Amino acid sequence: MHLKNLRVRRSNFIWDKGFGYIFDYKTEFDHNFLVHFPYIAFTELHHKVCVDEIIIEHDDDLKFDVDLNQVDIGINYDGIDYSQLDFSVGVDTGAVCIAVPHSGFMSQGLVIFKCFSLCVWVLILITVFMYILLQTIFQYLQTEVLHVFYSERELDHYKGTSAILTVYAYFICGCPPSLLLARFCTGKMLFFIFSFSALIIATVFLSGMTTLLSERVLGTEIDSLKMLEESDVFIQTDTLFDVEDIQISFNRQNISEALRERITNSLAFYTSFVIGEIVNTELFLNNLDRMYERSFILKNISGGMIEKMEEVIRSIAARDAFLVHLPIASTPKESIFLRHLLMNEEFEYHLMKEYIMTYPWIIAFKKNSFVFDRLNEIIARYFETGHGRKALEELIPSKVRFDVSSVTVDGKKPRPCNLDDLQSAFISLIVGLFLSFLVFLLELCFDDLQDGSIVKLLWHFKNSILIRIRHCF
Repeated sequence: MHLKNLRVRRSNFIWDKGFGYIFDYKTEFDHNFLVHFPYIAFTELHHKVCVDEIIIEHDDDLKFDVDLNQVDIGINYDGIDYSQLDFSVGVDTGAVCIAVPHSGFMSQGLVIFKCFSLCVWVLILITVFMYILLQTIFQYLQTEVLHVFYSERELDHYKGTSAILTVYAYFICGCPPSLLLARFCTGKMLFFIFSFSALIIATVFLSGMTTLLSERVLGTEIDSLKMLEESDVFIQTDTLFDVEDIQISFNRQNISEALRERITNSLAFYTSFVIGEIVNTELFLNNLDRMYERSFILKNISGGMIEKMEEVIRSIAARDAFLVHLPIASTPKESIFLRHLLMNEEFEYHLMKEYIMTYPWIIAFKKNSFVFDRLNEIIARYFETGHGRKALEELIPSKVRFDVSSVTVDGKKPRPCNLDDLQSAFISLIVGLFLSFLVFLLELCFDDLQDGSIVKLLWHFKNSILIRIRHCF
């Protein structure tokens, strides 16, 4: 995650007098963030960056080195004529992210199908099928049509054999296809071509198999909303009453209905239920300030309840994703660690690269204010000096920690080999089959067309094939 949109940009905002806040209904999500950021950011701005240029305070007596009424920073604008203001938005300071559980280790039960991509497997099957089909056709051609040109000894080689047996003998046993077409040059060429291609394909396949069988490999991580939608992962929010509001916000961001329906706060409700076990006790009423402390709660519920509570929380935390509000300035490493309520341990997740939405801080300028460009320069320097990043990172929730993954994976994750990896093998197959067919025709013409009788036999063979096809229909 990186800083974006460092320049202040003008934007049309809607003033909601009922709440006393400014809302951008397309990007707004967490109003509390907008309250806290100006205090932190502009305090740093005042003290460390531009003491002599601008002083911004959140009160009625804003002080600047320019016209005092040119800009107003803050959230509540009581008694202001809003028609005289241009609402603008600065840096997209925060983002609503989704932390999803790490994908499990790749299953080795179907490891053979992980070596090649689907298109490669399909092409291999088509190639083998065509090989068997051509072998069958040419065997029939030579034993039934062109048998007059072969001796009894040569024809005996074909008795009791099949195309599949020939393919097995060639690919598995390495037997040269001397019987393939009964042609010396054609058989030699095919043997060379298929050996070259089979060697490449087999090497790539065995390499992938060795990697998958010898290393612990994580599956594909969920990095986009589409991948999340295709999974069966639910999205947890850590508050009790805002599921419907979040669904409405997701709808405004054009999030799919399938994802909106998966938003839940079951974990928050469960932890509230656990806390509710001691709500009516006098001990609880005397310790309201400690009601969410794990040590206090565990002392006042039974041991069996503790074990059940931890089991339920671990189960939910292991399979569900969680909404996380993070500053865009934060730079997570491989993993994000969350600490859930009532639990001492941290749970590891993978932070999706695709946000749900971002939300900005709001600045109100007087109409046609000349401070607009001046403030742009100050904001840019504010972030260039690192103070902006520091201020934003201070807003990372205490329950969130970024670190490298605790899951040890041996080596690099292998990917299924696609057609690009086997390009030379399949090109040689296609070109080789075409050339061998031409060689076969040349050998046929020079060896057997001396008296023209083979032409009659081939014509008869063609007519017999057409008759059989008609009978089939």
